[in-house]
Amino acid sequence: MVRKPATNHTGLVTKAESGFTFIELVIVIVILGVFVTVATRTIDTSIDASRQAEAEDELNRLAIATVGNDKLASGGMRTDFGYVGDVGALPPSLDYLASNPGGYATWNGPYIRDNFVENSADYKTDPWGVVYSYSGGVTIQSTGSGSTITKQFANSTSDILSTPLRGVILDRDGAPPGTDASNVTVTVTYPNGAGGTTTSTINPNSSGSFSFTGLPIGNHSITAVYSTANDTALAYSSSLPRVGGYAGVMRLGGAYWTDTTGGGGSGGPGGVIQYVGGSSELESNGKEVKFKIRNTGSTNISLTWMIITWDVPSGVYAEEVKLDGTKYFNNSCNRLTSGDTVFISPSYSLPPAQDKKIQIKKYKNALCGGSDASIPPNTSYTVEFSNGDTITFTVM
Repeated sequence: MVRKPATNHTGLVTKAESGFTFIELVIVIVILGVFVTVATRTIDTSIDASRQAEAEDELNRLAIATVGNDKLASGGMRTDFGYVGDVGALPPSLDYLASNPGGYATWNGPYIRDNFVENSADYKTDPWGVVYSYSGGVTIQSTGSGSTITKQFANSTSDILSTPLRGVILDRDGAPPGTDASNVTVTVTYPNGAGGTTTSTINPNSSGSFSFTGLPIGNHSITAVYSTANDTALAYSSSLPRVGGYAGVMRLGGAYWTDTTGGGGSGGPGGVIQYVGGSSELESNGKEVKFKIRNTGSTNISLTWMIITWDVPSGVYAEEVKLDGTKYFNNSCNRLTSGDTVFISPSYSLPPAQDKKIQIKKYKNALCGGSDASIPPNTSYTVEFSNGDTITFTVM
């Protein structure tokens, strides 16, 4: 007996008792294949993106291990300069970041640690298992992805191995040494690149300014000795990449020299740039300080930077600095700290025989955010200019 196809109440044939046809199965398989292919590619892309992010993170960690973390600071001074800050040289290989290269007294690592105990060389390989490319310079590269991922932690080696360090030495009353400068010696101690330390010694100029060059980044100790009176002043300064450091105003314990300029300020005997006596003023309830300088020479002086220091307790920062009406510093976050350098770009030509005003404005109680702060009367200021001259004055 031949079985008839099932019908519904309309008399139409149904597939209730039949399976998938071959064509339908092929279509289903093709669709599943497309889904699998798309899913696989998505997973592969996700894995690649994850490895890319992991490589970038590891490169950042290696860079911080080498030159330190610029976000770590205490008391307004940066505290972390990594391997370079401790040793005074770039590591010849990444191995030096994890283990002492051999009797280095200044090595204070490990600066990098392995993510996995099972793989002691994990910090040296990228997420694709390829060894990071590093040859003692300022770049570290990952090549495992087929393309190069580069981390550059300085523009050049000189930015971190050959920085300047400046400062000023004055007596107790703020007078510079003048002709007695040859009896003052300033010494800086810093790591020598081979696991020990070394020192450099110079004399300040007549206005008390001194400047070292060729120092590695890091925290360095500075000693100023006035041999005539056997008096010593000490300071501690951070030398930052490229810009170097500022030891501030180092004051001896006695009154040894004479301020010949009068007017509550000093330009230093022989200094061409002088403070205009009596010109300093407190404005806006102490939130602005202004004063005048004068070029006492006969030709223009090109100024490219000035270092401004004030002796109020830490925690007071300036948001704006003007010279002759032009803003050369204007930052509402990472404000100016006492001892910071204000870069004058483009350079300013200070004409002779004219008084020019400098304004330090909008003092706040935090580097970022915070509220208004005031400079109290009788605060001492020191300004060092790029031509080597230094002025000091007390704002009334």
